[in-house]
Parts: sequence; C-alpha cells; structure tokens
Amino acid sequence: MQTARSTVLNGIVILSEAKDLLSSIASNMD
Repeated sequence: MQTARSTVLNGIVILSEAKDLLSSIASNMD
C-alpha cells in the first residue's frame, strides 16, 4: 500500500508542477 500511496503523491506533485509550467507559458504568450 505504501508504494501506491507514494505513486499518488508523486503524481500530484508532477501535476502541480505541470500546472505551474502551463500557467507560466500562458502568461508569456499574452
């Protein structure tokens, strides 16, 4: 169970980083 939990946590971190990256790209395009 611990590995599945860490996988979920890693996925959340990756998604939040991707969201920050996309928002910075979007603001650069303005």
